Amino acid sequence: MAEVTDAEWLLGSQDWWPSTAGSKPQRKHGIIGSEIDEGVEASEVPDRFSWETVPSENWTISDYAKGGNGWLRQRFKPPARSVLIPCSWSLFFFVASVVPLVFPGNTSDDQMAALGLFIIGWAMTIIPAWNAMNILPSEPSRLFGMDTWISVLFGSAVFPLHILVDPRIGWISYAALLYGWWRLMQRFQSGFSAPSNRWLLPFDITNWENIALSKEWEKDSNRWRNGPLAHHKEEKNLRLYGISRGSHRFIALHYIHDSGWLNDPFSNSVEANQDIQRHLETPPLAKCDLSWPHQFLRKEDESE
Repeated sequence: MAEVTDAEWLLGSQDWWPSTAGSKPQRKHGIIGSEIDEGVEASEVPDRFSWETVPSENWTISDYAKGGNGWLRQRFKPPARSVLIPCSWSLFFFVASVVPLVFPGNTSDDQMAALGLFIIGWAMTIIPAWNAMNILPSEPSRLFGMDTWISVLFGSAVFPLHILVDPRIGWISYAALLYGWWRLMQRFQSGFSAPSNRWLLPFDITNWENIALSKEWEKDSNRWRNGPLAHHKEEKNLRLYGISRGSHRFIALHYIHDSGWLNDPFSNSVEANQDIQRHLETPPLAKCDLSWPHQFLRKEDESE
């Protein structure tokens, strides 16, 4: 999250959400003409949005303004917009790829023109999602589900046959690949159903080797590191990571959705998952000795 300041590192930036971003004055004819309205000023990012919930009373929760000991939610820029808008354009290229085949003879090589447009459609689907996953603490290796892999591999295997055997076989390949794309869209929507947040706890790294985790958790390493530190014994998608910001060290609680996207376990969308809520009834660490560094907290004049 190098693109945000320390003051925005936890709560996020105002322009990430429509409810806080505000809007510029609207004009009668686009960028010209008289103003229809004066616009809306950007508002303060709240400590908790309506779609966010809080952990149980067993957790020690800090305060974004006052600081102190305990866990705090860290928000990331919602990835849905940067992924789904290019995906909507990819559908245009999929449809366009059919045109050279339905109306042949208008390009130097109809099959290559159709293939090029189809590849562009897939590139506009995969590249933005891959980039978004590498910005977030997510798992790009889980970008494709098994159903998408089967459809893509089948469609790719069948594709050469429409050149070697019969051009009509190409429609089978097209249908299989398009079905794989549709299943991938459903996977994205499932992963975007919860906000991309995680929970952080300031930590003294010299204590990690001897720290006692909750009995449901198991260490991956007895040495502190920036990376995986521990996982939940039953729910492998719940993990603890070591992270750094400047000279400060934190333990991060990640819940990685089955689709590979980071999800906030304490949100309206995940609240219905009783297993996750049961696993997080108590925090992974009961000990919270360090206070939050002041530079990450809300400024006093902003909280008044």
